[in-house]
Amino acid sequence: MRRYTGAMSRKSERTRQRIIQAANRLFYRRGYNRTSFTDIVDAAGVPRGNIYYYFRTKDDILRAALDYRIEIIDTMIDEWNRNFPTPEGRLKRFVQVMVNSREATAQFGCPMGTLNAELAKDQRDIQVRARTMFQRLVDYLTAQFMDCGHDEDEARALAWDLLSRAQGVNMMTHVFGSADYLLQQQASLNRWIEARTSTAR
Repeated sequence: MRRYTGAMSRKSERTRQRIIQAANRLFYRRGYNRTSFTDIVDAAGVPRGNIYYYFRTKDDILRAALDYRIEIIDTMIDEWNRNFPTPEGRLKRFVQVMVNSREATAQFGCPMGTLNAELAKDQRDIQVRARTMFQRLVDYLTAQFMDCGHDEDEARALAWDLLSRAQGVNMMTHVFGSADYLLQQQASLNRWIEARTSTAR
């Protein structure tokens, strides 16, 4: 009986994850407000009656999708820490991840930026959670600049500056639908990083 219960629990969690991942893709490509509950049901391949076992409302799904995105950011940060021994290398990896996503960014925009901008208009309660994605990155980038010798206030200012520059590049990439633009900006962002990581040593 225990084995059966465990198997059911794992199947239930897989179904829940399938719903979250389907919703996450739709929220990115269409926007949260243009995605219906039915769209999510169809994309996840889950009977409509079953989905209420996991989520009562679309807002509940969004909160779960935000948690999923934050987990991805945390996993990505762990990977940067393991594979890049210097702060400069980790900061440049942040830029490289943007470049790797340039085709999707050109078509749909930055997944963090577009969702936050949409929710900030009239769904501030949920947007507070959504901006946690940016806060995770700000805290991480701040730590990298501190490791280069900047004091905390200066490091946080640099972190905000880098993130703002990155978001500006993402926005222009999307506005003009040009993945090449983001690729072209990589060298400029890397030079900016080099100047701020070398002067503090």
